[in-house]
Amino acid sequence: MAKDFLLEIHCEEIPAKFLAPLHSDLQEKLLNLLEVNGLVIQGGHLRSPDWYSPRKIAIFLPGILEIQPDIQSVEVGPSKAVCLDAHGQVTDAGTRFAEKWKSSFQEVVFEEVKGKKGEYAVLRRTVKGLPAIQVLSAALPSLIASLSVPKAMRWGHSSFVFVRPIRNILCLLGSSVIPFEIDGVQSSSSTLGHRLAKGEIKISQPSDYESRLADHQVIVSCQVRQHRLRKDLSDAASSIHGSLMPDEVLLRGVSEIVEYPSVVLGKFPPEFLNLPSSILACSLREHQKSFCVQGADGKLLPYFLSVANRDLSQNIKARDTITKGNEWVLNARLFDAQFFFSEDTKTTLEDKRSNLAQLTFIRGAGNYLQKTERLVLLSEYFAPTFHLDSSLSRSAASLSKLDLTTQMVGEFPELQGKVGAEYLRREGVSDLISNAIDEHYAPISADAPLPLTPLGALLAVVDKLDTLVAAYSVGQIPTGSKDPLGLRRAGLGLVRILRHHNIALSPREAIRQSLTIFSKQFPVQEPNRIEEDLRVFWEERIAFSMSQENFDIQLIRAVMAAPWHDHLQLLLRCSALQKAMNQTDFTLLIENAKRINNILVGQAVEGTPSVDLLIAASEKKLIEKIRAIETLMHRNELDSFCLALCELAQPLEDFFNEVMVLDDNLKIRNQRLQLLVTLKSQFNYIADFSKW
Repeated sequence: MAKDFLLEIHCEEIPAKFLAPLHSDLQEKLLNLLEVNGLVIQGGHLRSPDWYSPRKIAIFLPGILEIQPDIQSVEVGPSKAVCLDAHGQVTDAGTRFAEKWKSSFQEVVFEEVKGKKGEYAVLRRTVKGLPAIQVLSAALPSLIASLSVPKAMRWGHSSFVFVRPIRNILCLLGSSVIPFEIDGVQSSSSTLGHRLAKGEIKISQPSDYESRLADHQVIVSCQVRQHRLRKDLSDAASSIHGSLMPDEVLLRGVSEIVEYPSVVLGKFPPEFLNLPSSILACSLREHQKSFCVQGADGKLLPYFLSVANRDLSQNIKARDTITKGNEWVLNARLFDAQFFFSEDTKTTLEDKRSNLAQLTFIRGAGNYLQKTERLVLLSEYFAPTFHLDSSLSRSAASLSKLDLTTQMVGEFPELQGKVGAEYLRREGVSDLISNAIDEHYAPISADAPLPLTPLGALLAVVDKLDTLVAAYSVGQIPTGSKDPLGLRRAGLGLVRILRHHNIALSPREAIRQSLTIFSKQFPVQEPNRIEEDLRVFWEERIAFSMSQENFDIQLIRAVMAAPWHDHLQLLLRCSALQKAMNQTDFTLLIENAKRINNILVGQAVEGTPSVDLLIAASEKKLIEKIRAIETLMHRNELDSFCLALCELAQPLEDFFNEVMVLDDNLKIRNQRLQLLVTLKSQFNYIADFSKW
């Protein structure tokens, strides 16, 4: 009989960024536990709703078997000769085998066993299934303790580590409690609601969980909270004849930090609308986690929407208090922003250039004035690669970091780039340069938007490249989970930008040029080692990026092991080779390619390549195929080249079957080895198959 399963871990407030990964990890480990123990209905596809909130992680799985099915087990013991003596009587070994499985020797039969000669003792037995509650009760404590927690902590004298202190555990199979204990907290059939809703909540059945919590001001589904929040925000904006400014990232973030969202509408003095919209929106978004309201013309209105974590539908006084509190804090922020804006715009950004020398970039790697000088040189050097004018690129790079000297960026660091772009537009700088500076910090995360313009892409690439080279040169290398400078994010962002804009930039050339420019300002110890370390770092980011495009990992490894120039070249090779993998002879080709590598190890190949002594039919066929492939290489037709390689598989197999490569005649041996060297060179044109 199948029953519904529910597990809820109730903690102190969990950071929003940990919630979804924790829920996913708990779900996957639970499903694996249930499948391994035979507690999932065969053919069933179980997934839990996204039930998590700031203080709860809950998994609901319908249709879990109440008891494990019986298992028919076949145990193989010693041979017949060992189990029975010369008179056919049971030996001690035979008796022990039967007793080991709690059976009588009379149940043992002798049969031939696959992979063994003669007859062996075989015992067929039925293993009775255990109750699901017994299995889960024993397994859940260690499963919960094994959850992947980014910043695990201990509290008090306890040795148990978790993301936050556990205050309650609810665990049910049907109406029955699955008993276990973690860090002194015993599982039960009760849970807790919103902090303002006092008392425990009794859950009779797992299916009652969501509705019972909703009655106590907890909407347990993150998706439901998000949908509700989107509707309530839109309705509130419409009530003042405006519309919600779209912000999916903020919407998702807010839905993860509240248990029961209620929207409050506030306003601010209209004179603050004179501030640049990016600054105004940032103050609302970053400091208040509030949403902007825009009019029909797309311009901001003097209103904002905040989200309270409680039910305000019947409490007008609390709504007014929360609204006034948000308005008071926001007005203070906007007064600061207005002051900073006024002070910053009294002089031009160019007038502030010397202040960059007072801002440290990376300890040991100078200041931002020195970094700007490097960016100018890098932008000029790589401008042709991005199909840009060198003079334009120099100008943009020269202006890119000036906004770091402003009071506005000092107060709102997340606006770096955007403030510079806004101020430069007001100073009459072209939109081409201003827009590039606006987006040159992108992407700010692994899946964040990329720079849209070629100039913005160039600035972003040289900025990240210089940061990587500077950090590695002064020993600030990411280790394990520690990456305080965000170098892995910078490296992946660099690769994504080049991929998106189809820029064929060689990692070796880029690193060497940046390292050369950096070393003119600061002495670099062991530049060759640093260059090699950065090359490996860059290649790891490329490999990860390509794996995200669903290329086989063996394929990526083999292609990257062959000589290559840039990321785009790798992508073209992987794409062509992945198509060829569907050919029937592909596996045979890989085997023979590895065979060629093994044969050539330690062999000295002498003289000018020649085939005049190669007269066997398989040799002639192979030579014909090699020449055809050579033609395709010169045409750079990768798809046709890979298909031709697959067609080479059988002739190559015939060649190895018909002739001895290491012939006693040294001249013939040398020509056959030269043939294999040519083949290896052709293989390496696209991949090193020895790494497959």
